[in-house]
Parts: sequence; structure tokens; C-alpha cells
Amino acid sequence: MREGAGAGLADAALTAAAPAAVLALALLGDALLYVVLPIHAAAFDVSLAWVGVLLAANRFVRIFGYGVIAVLARDIGVRRLSIAGAIGAVVSTAAYGLASGPAPLLAARVVWGLAFGALNLTMLAYAVADRTRAGRGVGTGRAVSGFGPVLSLTLGAWLVGPLGPQGVFVALAIATVPAVVNSTSAANVPAIGRRCLHPQRSSSHPPASASSTDGRRIAASLRRPNVDIAAASTQK
Repeated sequence: MREGAGAGLADAALTAAAPAAVLALALLGDALLYVVLPIHAAAFDVSLAWVGVLLAANRFVRIFGYGVIAVLARDIGVRRLSIAGAIGAVVSTAAYGLASGPAPLLAARVVWGLAFGALNLTMLAYAVADRTRAGRGVGTGRAVSGFGPVLSLTLGAWLVGPLGPQGVFVALAIATVPAVVNSTSAANVPAIGRRCLHPQRSSSHPPASASSTDGRRIAASLRRPNVDIAAASTQK
């Protein structure tokens, strides 16, 4: 019994670790931007007022976009949503290095807000796929995804010197590409995602109203960091 329980916990951790690693890579550019943009605003051709707008824009997108993203995950599957999110992360990070001025950078931040929402939801879907070990899955996902900002704020900050405040983001965009590869090669992501989003859904008669309610509950849980995520995704 104990060996079986230990194996189950290990499987839950491994299941959550793969999408969390994708999110960790995706966070490389965003984490460093909070440090580089205020210091080197002139290099990006923006004012200090625009710095605040750009750094906050992605959060507004996430607040209003999680509901739509949850429904999109139900319709196209979590695997495809993860691929789209990873591509968005690469595009937005590359834009920080190749674009300048308020408008292009604001567009990049909007893309990143949607990408982060998609990848965060994907990680949650994996984490609560096995509801009996959802706590272990969520904890593993948060821990693994946290390595991205740590790496970016250490190695990335050091690379600003030789590569420049914008060149470093081109390098980070290249480093983010494996996130796309990892997403495309993921196995059984749609099945895990649908089971997470609709834990009591019948395969032969899917109730549309219950599906929408599940999506809204997961979106609400993502906006409230102190809520019990596992409970929010399983209660009807």
C-alpha cells in the first residue's frame, strides 16, 4: 500500500512538472523585463509613464481573459492551448528585443498576458488531473515554474552587459523555443485537460451548462491565489 501511494505521488509530481517546465521557460523574458525596462527605458524608446503601463498591461489581460481561455481549453484541448501559449511566449519575448516604442511593446505585453494565462491553466489542468493528489501536483507545478524567474534574474541580468538591454531578450526568446517543442511532444494533454475541466462530465451526454460552470470556477481560482485550487476545480 505504501509503495503504491508513493508511486502515485511521484506520478502526480511528474505529470505536473512537464507543463510547469514549459511555463518556467516562458517566464524568462517577462521576469527580466521588470528589471531591465525601468532602468533602460530610453533603449526601448518609452517614457517612465509608459514603463508602468507596459508592466501592468499583461495583468489586466489575465484578469479579463481567464474565462475566455478556460472555455478555449475546453473547445480545442489543453495540448493545443499549451502550444499556442508557448508560441506566444516566444513571440512576446522576441518583441522585447526587436521592437521599440509604446505601441509594439504594448502589443507584445497583451500577447504575453494571453500566453501566460494559457500556460498557467495548462499547468493547473495537469496538476489536478488526479484529484486525489491535486495538492502534490499544484505544489510541484509552482515549484518548477519558479525556476524560470530565478534563472532569468541571475543569468539574464548578467547578460544585459554584453548583449545590451534589448539583445538579451533575443537570446531569451531563443532559450524559450524548447517550450514549444515540449508542448508539441506532450502526450495525452487533451484527455488530461478535459478530465480536469469537467471531472463529472459524461462522455455520451455532456451538459453544456456544467461545462461552462467548471470553466468559470477554474478561471476564478486562478485570479485568487489564496483559494484552494483543487477544491475550486472539483466542486460543482
